[in-house]
Amino acid sequence: MKFGWIILMISMLADVAASLLAKQVDGFRRPFLLAAVIGVYMVAMGLFMYCMKVLPIGPAFAIWSGIGMVLIAVLSIFFYRQIPDGPAIVGMSLIVLGTVVLSTMSKMQVH
Repeated sequence: MKFGWIILMISMLADVAASLLAKQVDGFRRPFLLAAVIGVYMVAMGLFMYCMKVLPIGPAFAIWSGIGMVLIAVLSIFFYRQIPDGPAIVGMSLIVLGTVVLSTMSKMQVH
């Protein structure tokens, strides 16, 4: 099952990379970059579907989506100069807190 969590992290990072690259596609004016974004999203989803076989869906999806969103927001500071305001920081903190609670305190099991 530890391997499943590693694959989940790789899937999440692929999703984050594709999301950040998607901003560069520029309204379908860069077809090769668009193809790369679609390819990376396909890798992310393929890995995520594997994880759904071996991990509990609640914590796995919380980590994949929640931490992925926070990573995108944080990396957007550096790549796109999108500075989060106070409410955004509070929201991201709550996402991280919820993810930690769900993944450490939940007793969900794979069936």
